[in-house]
Amino acid sequence: MKHYFGLLLAVIAGGMMMAAEPVMARWGGGGGDVLVEVRGFDVTGMLRLAPTDGAEGEALLPISDVGDLRFLFSDVYREAQLRLATGRPAEALFLLEQEIPAFIPYAVLAQSNVPTAVRLYLRLLEHNRVWPEAVAVGAALTQSDRPHPLTGDVLDLIESLIRAARVDDAAWLLSRIPLDGESGSYAEIERVAHELRRAGHWREAQTVYARLAAVNASEAPSRWAGLVAYCAWHLGDPVPATEMVEATVARPAAEWTGLLGLLRGRVALADEATAQALDSLGEALIAAPANSEWRLEISVVLAEAYRAHGNPALAQRMQDDLRRLYPDSLWTKSAPKS
Repeated sequence: MKHYFGLLLAVIAGGMMMAAEPVMARWGGGGGDVLVEVRGFDVTGMLRLAPTDGAEGEALLPISDVGDLRFLFSDVYREAQLRLATGRPAEALFLLEQEIPAFIPYAVLAQSNVPTAVRLYLRLLEHNRVWPEAVAVGAALTQSDRPHPLTGDVLDLIESLIRAARVDDAAWLLSRIPLDGESGSYAEIERVAHELRRAGHWREAQTVYARLAAVNASEAPSRWAGLVAYCAWHLGDPVPATEMVEATVARPAAEWTGLLGLLRGRVALADEATAQALDSLGEALIAAPANSEWRLEISVVLAEAYRAHGNPALAQRMQDDLRRLYPDSLWTKSAPKS
């Protein structure tokens, strides 16, 4: 636990990169294989290397020029690997907690051996459900705008946190991952946002969709803006959806694989325009792709529209069928039972 508090305080202070502990490594950047002391990073992000032969001074290297740097782990790390190989992950984690935190700032060095070690540590934290320290490690790996070799591992951690119902931690870590072309994480961030939405975490998903919309800003309403409006609707705010419907009257209901038709149907139903709701939802259901994830929710709202339009028997049959076919769905669980 002491490692967790140290990591978290360093992240909050914004100084993990510069406060890195000195460690030893072997470096072949000078054409040989020399033992050096790695002293962390300076204020500009340059890696500080010092000789161990008694000479004074230190070299400052940009991360891109570091090349092959092999950090020297102790026997504790090798013993942890052995414990893990013999099926004792809890013991392996206990040992890694003594060794790895000092190396976490250097995980940004993609060509070194540190990312592999930190990845192992993070996965064992997840496996053993040591969430506070896992979050602290994830935060330490996401405090820079630069691409990081372990961004994918942090996204895996975020998904584990969602499954463990630690949504606030997951959303906080997700907000720290940069949305730029160089990070290579754009599609993964989108996928996690969809996972949050599908689980009913509307506000957290809406925040991510808003970031995606800002990156893909355009004059015409985008799919991201539609998803922001969709989440707002489920948070009790109908205004974005209403504005979206008014701004897209010329678009087909199947736009965004049926999301636009769903929004039109919900807005019309809320306005008690049941015939219009039936038309929009029916058009969306017919035209949406067969594999569209929106088809189920469209069907549930369509049943609600039939009930509001004066056909409760048909509405109940639809809801019973949907509940039978999709018993674990967020939408069928909330539908009225016969």
